[in-house]
Amino acid sequence: MSFVNISTNRNECKGAVVETKENYYILDSFGEKFYIYEKNNTKEVGDWLSIKGKQEELDFITLESEFNFEDYLNKCGVYKRFTIYQEETVFRTPIRTKKVRNNFLSHFDENTKDLYSSILFSNSLNGELTTSLRNINISRLISFGGVYIYAFLKILEMLLSKFCKEKAANIVSTSILGFYSIFTFPRFTVIKILFIRILRLINKYKLKNAFSNASIIGFSGIIFLLLNARLAKQDAFILGYLIPINNILSSGLFIKLKGFKKKIIPLIWLYFFFIPFELNYNHCTNFVSFFGQIILSPIFILSGFIGFLCFFKIPIYPVANLSTNLIVWISKGLSFISFSINVPEFSAYFIPFYYFGYYALMYYSQIKFIPILRFLRISYASVLLLYIFPIKNSITQEVTFINVGQGDCCLIRDGNNTVLIDTGGLTYKDLATSSLIPYFKSKRLYNIDCVFLTHQDFDHCGALDSLKEHFKVKNVVTSHKLFPIKIGNVEFKNYNIFSYSSSEENDNSLVIGFEIGKLNYLVTGDAPIEIENKIMERYSNIPCDILKVGHHGSKTSTSDAFVKYLSPKEAIISCGKNNKYGHPHDSVIKILKNNNITIKRTDILGTITYSNYKSL
Repeated sequence: MSFVNISTNRNECKGAVVETKENYYILDSFGEKFYIYEKNNTKEVGDWLSIKGKQEELDFITLESEFNFEDYLNKCGVYKRFTIYQEETVFRTPIRTKKVRNNFLSHFDENTKDLYSSILFSNSLNGELTTSLRNINISRLISFGGVYIYAFLKILEMLLSKFCKEKAANIVSTSILGFYSIFTFPRFTVIKILFIRILRLINKYKLKNAFSNASIIGFSGIIFLLLNARLAKQDAFILGYLIPINNILSSGLFIKLKGFKKKIIPLIWLYFFFIPFELNYNHCTNFVSFFGQIILSPIFILSGFIGFLCFFKIPIYPVANLSTNLIVWISKGLSFISFSINVPEFSAYFIPFYYFGYYALMYYSQIKFIPILRFLRISYASVLLLYIFPIKNSITQEVTFINVGQGDCCLIRDGNNTVLIDTGGLTYKDLATSSLIPYFKSKRLYNIDCVFLTHQDFDHCGALDSLKEHFKVKNVVTSHKLFPIKIGNVEFKNYNIFSYSSSEENDNSLVIGFEIGKLNYLVTGDAPIEIENKIMERYSNIPCDILKVGHHGSKTSTSDAFVKYLSPKEAIISCGKNNKYGHPHDSVIKILKNNNITIKRTDILGTITYSNYKSL
């Protein structure tokens, strides 16, 4: 029993650890679950703790297009975090699986460690392997399918059948899976496969195959949902059941196929089944991903099988490293010929249409009702093409203040012409690949015509290099001397003609104004009050309906006189949630409110967009 005295008691609860990751764990206290942050923790599922501390609402920072961790926790039934001041370990489970997993992974190079950490132990992919798989849109499918487990069991049973009867081979392989599940608990994919195999064994050897395979799969799903209804919102459950159900329903389509067609057409059909998931994860569909899955799936299965052998103490580590690096090499090669179409994820209204059409095509193809089948094919393909192609972009305009945390980034789109004012920048992550590019893809964008950098502070330009490396950027403008600049039908003016007259970087910040959709916008970068005063002296009037507040709402910008001079209708404040600078400052908020200006903040509202149809 251990006891850690950290601070004064504020709240107290007891419970069991039900999930543990490297830097956090989830505690279940008699039905109420808590998220608890602890870096490099050694907690194990089953540990029983008595804790004292403070309960708080979940409050995580989620930038544009990034994984919403708070939403994930909510789907797991976690709505509060617990900050611990005192901790007592009442019971420590004797099975310390983390130590076993870490010892196993230590035998491999970084790529192989990354792969096995994901497919064997359900951890997130990171590093070079992740990048190469993400480039061809197949990284997510690796985590959910469990195909490597099925392959391992199939090969194991084939080998065992040479030495014992089929029943014994089935029981032994299921027992080995049960042992392995101890080290992955509570991973749903493994639990599901184990439970279904047990049901199949009972059905085969006790009930004499009284139930079909579909019935067993459906029954197991119902049991899991009765035990935990929240599973219905989790990808592991959805994909874990939709894939086999889809395979069962579509099996009649391929009965008469032979040769190459029998192998390739079912894969094409499955590819279209996955498109909504692909768009949700990647905001694009990549035709190379289909061929990538065909080429890489056998190698993944082989790597997974080798990983299982290594886990069970068969030391073929060099072979494992070789197979994983082969995956990296092939996926990198495929990424060079990648051809993707940027499409936003399907809306909640469009997904039912997509799958209604999908299964209607399946049904009428099997019964060969040709008149309806022809109509379905034409109408289904037409609607998909209308959704996929960027028709809406050509007739609309948008101004978007992207939620990049503590930084600035504004996207202006006039039809198919695009301008970015600042890129944001964070030192602890690549903002371009994690937020900006996924967002651009979701907006059906393929390039940025011009990037205006207001000044050289990292929180305004830090993501530029990565953006240029991974996305097409035609031009970058940093000098005030190049203004005014017209891109498409929008003219951009810089009002800080005093730039470069000072050694202070903020004094040199561009102050960019433009009109779009009958609204006038002013983006002031980090221009301080001194520059605001010079602007007011130089210009008798600057039209401004929407003001992007200077310096993230710092008190060094946005004076009362400047606000009265501009008289905007709305003010945008781009700042990070709970940032260490205290932005926006109370005095700035007071000035805006006293002038009856509507305030919109990216740290509260997230990405803020103004859109309209182009005038004829």
